[in-house]
Amino acid sequence: MESRLTINKCLSCEHRELSALLGSFRNFLRDNGIKQQPMWHQPLSAKLLSDLRSAFGFNVPKHFALEENELFPILEEAGCGQLVEILLEDHKLITEIIQIVMPLLDKAQSAGLLSEDEWQTLLRQGDALVTELTAHAEKEDAGMVPELEEILDKAQADEIYHRYRSLSM
Repeated sequence: MESRLTINKCLSCEHRELSALLGSFRNFLRDNGIKQQPMWHQPLSAKLLSDLRSAFGFNVPKHFALEENELFPILEEAGCGQLVEILLEDHKLITEIIQIVMPLLDKAQSAGLLSEDEWQTLLRQGDALVTELTAHAEKEDAGMVPELEEILDKAQADEIYHRYRSLSM
């Protein structure tokens, strides 16, 4: 039974890790938003920027690709098409916001300063991204993960998990 849930535990673990990072990002935006933008090259700011760029540039897209290419077809075949539609709409919206946020994070990291308009955009879009990703992960943990626990057999779960893990290496 333990290995049957491997892919689900992996997804839930990624949700928890992302949630912690998003909490740090939201606090960072709120702490700095009422003042001026932060000193991007300070160690804590630089670390957060690096972690966010890794999450939004690699981890989230990889996670979405797993769901869209591997898991959503299985869910649709099992009659969970409405859930898949909702999650795909979330992916589309989140990806659009990431496409706005990533260049701002890149510029902050390389140039060390955003224009006031860019900073205000990062504040708004960063907050929207945190909200959307948090809600999306909750939907997956409440809806998708339990469905997959019922649908996937041990061999399927192990195969999907191993393919997914190989993408990280």
